[in-house]
Amino acid sequence: LGIVVFLTDGLPTVGVRDGKRIVAGAKRPNKAPMRVFCFGVGFDQDVPFLDELAVSTRASREYVTEDQDLEATLVRFFDRVQQPALSDLRMEWGVGARDVYPNPLPDLFAGDQLVIVGRYEEPGARAVKLLGTRLGQPVEFVYEGSWPEKGGVAAVARLWAQRKIDFLVAEIRRHGMNKELRDEVVSLGTRYHIVTPYTAGLVVEDEPAAPLRGRDT
Repeated sequence: LGIVVFLTDGLPTVGVRDGKRIVAGAKRPNKAPMRVFCFGVGFDQDVPFLDELAVSTRASREYVTEDQDLEATLVRFFDRVQQPALSDLRMEWGVGARDVYPNPLPDLFAGDQLVIVGRYEEPGARAVKLLGTRLGQPVEFVYEGSWPEKGGVAAVARLWAQRKIDFLVAEIRRHGMNKELRDEVVSLGTRYHIVTPYTAGLVVEDEPAAPLRGRDT
């Protein structure tokens, strides 16, 4: 698995300074494709730029303040990524799956756990496939089960809502404020009693969560 480690103080200061142009420029020659893991150091960072650079290459990003130990952070990172398990992951759901998170699916390294949540419209027996690459060879895992007609575990629905909120907030941070996305975050936060950057004053933790609408798995 090709990996680039990008250590930066977080702000482009010479040459091209537009983060979107830099990301576009990095994508064009990246045919391998290399994962660009970003480590922003300090308090003055262009977070949307680093987020976009990492996420667009299926990598991750981490932000370290000047009073934190960068060496320890990097040691933990290299201990993890030296043992890749599965890459280029994708799911085949069959009929009717939507709003699936995380999106895109990350690479997996030794010791990682992947929890995938989404919504569906049609209940019944399903065979879900997880496909990817291991040591350069394609692999496939099949999981069989039944999706219920209605109801389900409320905690799963809340986990799905939290993952969608995280995705929407990251989109707002990367691309700027969008009223439609903000309204969706507010709606999900109030319905599922999840604190968000836009609903902190609206959540009442001791109220029961809203009943499920549609189906979650």
